[in-house]
Amino acid sequence: VVALVGPLLISWGNYRSLFEAQASRLTGVNVRVTGAIEARLLPSPQLTLHDIAIGDGRDTIRARSLGVEFALGPLMRGEWRAAEMHFAGPQVSLGLDASGQILAPNLAVAFKPDELSVDRLSVEDGTVTLTNAANGASVTLEGVWFKGEARSLVGPVKGEGAVTIAGQLYPYRVALGRLSDEGALKLRVNVDPVDRPLSIEADGTLAFAAGKPHFDGMLSLSRPVGISARGAAQQAQTLTQPWRASGKIKATGQSALMENVDFQYGSEELGFKLTGVADFRFGTRPRFDSVLSGRQIDLDRVASGTDAARQAPVAAIRKLAEVAAAAFRPTLPIQIGVGIDQVTLAGKSIQNLRGDISNSADGWDLDRLEFRAPGMTQVRLSGHLDVGTDGAAFAGAAEIDASDPKTLAAWLEARTETPQGELRPMSVRGNVTLAGDKIAVEGLKAEFERELVTGRLAYFLPSGKRPARFDAELKAPQFDIDAALDFGKALLAGSALERPREMSVAADIDRATLAGIEARDAHVRIKVDANGLQVDRLSVGDFAGGNFSASGRVETGGHAPHGTLSLDFEAKQTAAITAMAGKFAPKAVNPILSLLDRVDHAKLHATLEVTGEDESPITVAQLALAGDLDDLRIDADADVRSDWSKPSAADVHINGTINALQGAPLIKLMSLDRIVAAGNGPGQLKLELAGLANNDMKFEIRLSTGGLLAQASGSGRFFEEQDTKVVANLQVMKADLRPLQPAGAVSSSLQMTSRVAIVGSAVTFDYIDAKLAGSSIRGRLAVDNASPRRIDGMLEADAADVPALI
Repeated sequence: VVALVGPLLISWGNYRSLFEAQASRLTGVNVRVTGAIEARLLPSPQLTLHDIAIGDGRDTIRARSLGVEFALGPLMRGEWRAAEMHFAGPQVSLGLDASGQILAPNLAVAFKPDELSVDRLSVEDGTVTLTNAANGASVTLEGVWFKGEARSLVGPVKGEGAVTIAGQLYPYRVALGRLSDEGALKLRVNVDPVDRPLSIEADGTLAFAAGKPHFDGMLSLSRPVGISARGAAQQAQTLTQPWRASGKIKATGQSALMENVDFQYGSEELGFKLTGVADFRFGTRPRFDSVLSGRQIDLDRVASGTDAARQAPVAAIRKLAEVAAAAFRPTLPIQIGVGIDQVTLAGKSIQNLRGDISNSADGWDLDRLEFRAPGMTQVRLSGHLDVGTDGAAFAGAAEIDASDPKTLAAWLEARTETPQGELRPMSVRGNVTLAGDKIAVEGLKAEFERELVTGRLAYFLPSGKRPARFDAELKAPQFDIDAALDFGKALLAGSALERPREMSVAADIDRATLAGIEARDAHVRIKVDANGLQVDRLSVGDFAGGNFSASGRVETGGHAPHGTLSLDFEAKQTAAITAMAGKFAPKAVNPILSLLDRVDHAKLHATLEVTGEDESPITVAQLALAGDLDDLRIDADADVRSDWSKPSAADVHINGTINALQGAPLIKLMSLDRIVAAGNGPGQLKLELAGLANNDMKFEIRLSTGGLLAQASGSGRFFEEQDTKVVANLQVMKADLRPLQPAGAVSSSLQMTSRVAIVGSAVTFDYIDAKLAGSSIRGRLAVDNASPRRIDGMLEADAADVPALI
């Protein structure tokens, strides 16, 4: 009765000093009990101490209560076996000093710790503060709880519990072996955070040598498959792929080395595997360094799955970056060296992928990333991969050497390669930006066809109501425009890129080749947008012996365009220019261009003025042309009225005059100098043309010199892609045919009327009525456009001077 009831009647607080003295003797440090003390003997001995402080200073261990219930039978046999030991609200500080030694309360127990076993060991609402003097970092484990058993105070111990760090709950399971005489024990720990899909497992030996902890064993980190929300409103959901990293680890308080690392991302069917080593560095500048390698990886399966449509490389990389950003959110600096023999991306193989990858606050840094892409292309990249909620973007230095640029371009756009054109090798250097809205290259150095081009390029993809836009600023000592056009045509054949409707181009080229003709000192400053065409500068210092410059602006933002353009042109040799113009101009203007073949020097000024009203679609374009062709003075103006949406139906009015102080240059310009003598005095050629461009246009031509007076009037179609068709009435009032006669012969004068029809280069003269040297001639003649030409016809004359005619 005394053993059962007596303890309940005793005020154990009166024995506080006794408890404190005995506890201090057992722990080797000062122990204070400031709260209530409870004790009983039956049915089993039990002791509960409240508000405990063990030790002094910063090493003090505190607890709200410590309760111990001993098993009575073993106690009667002299065995220390606690049926239950419970800590409530313990507070402990642990840490590492700058050298990696453990900082912990220095307890010197005065009993054998292996003689005390605990059947049910529990801790609730504990707080553990971990510090690292090397970098000043500290972590507080709050709400620590544990339930388990301890065979002795030196192990083995096993159980489970949880801690809260920064508001996140981390459940764990732990198993400790018995502490050996060498200060080592077996350790197995599993941590499964609640708010993070991450599992951590460690299994090995934890040893303490000279106060420094050392762990040697296996470490495994894994993330299961799951669903995560992303986006501004966190409404969009994406499936996160599982990953697992495991390997042998050797860790101290200052570093951890992980060998034989096996990293698998994704499932067995759709994922990939890498192997390598990893090195963790703690202290003032913690970091993670790793080297990973693999033989073959299929990124198409990782990004899209087995049955997904083929994606462009940029889209696939962007998706992989987004997935990686969702899967890995490191808080310490990371650098990974990568070496992969073959990577499948966008249906093609990338070979020998090598480089270093490190993390930053907003993405990943790529350093010396090098690989061999399709088209026998060697690629080197160094820059930053920005990963945000709106996607991924790369910005940095790039070097591309492509032996087959056409294959490379087809792969980049995930399209089938077209057979059009063969391209020579290409080399590109510059600071590249690849984002969801643009492709840009700053500091461009491109070489193709053995020609170097520097400057910058930017292509902005269409978005919403904003059309595609292209900006360029280029410089080149020598540039073959013909080859560049062929190159671009072959490179972009079948491309899905939208042609830009807005452009800004600035170019300075010392020597250029266009249509096989060399140009020097070329400068271009042109801008095209939704509001119109702006020509700040368009000039060539030397183009086939000539030069020209143009400037002005035409607004197209309203219903009808309006604005002004001006052109100045001067040439000492016009033959090469007409040859080039003939390659681009319609067939209808070829006869006019052929006239310039007989001109050595030309100096022209042209002004184009476009007017229109916003309420009407009708546009009025007025062209004024004035200048000199050798000794000839040309003045012309054209008036064109058309619906901006139907330019082929324009109403055209052209008036032009060519004047000469002497008629000979004018006769030579018309290629009549071998037939007609110009005579003395001035000469004039006058032209009037009017009508609809897509219909028959009426015209009148009058040519007069001292030896020739002729005119023609009729109609024809001049602006169709087919051959020119003209029908006119020709009247020659006077023509001196002296050039056809031998020297010393009497001059022959011609007068004639005829109906002339021209189809292409074939000419027919009908209803000829002429007088030549006093003889009357009637009939018809036809000259076809065959090679050699054939002349067919019939002529009648009342009298003929045969030697003169021959």
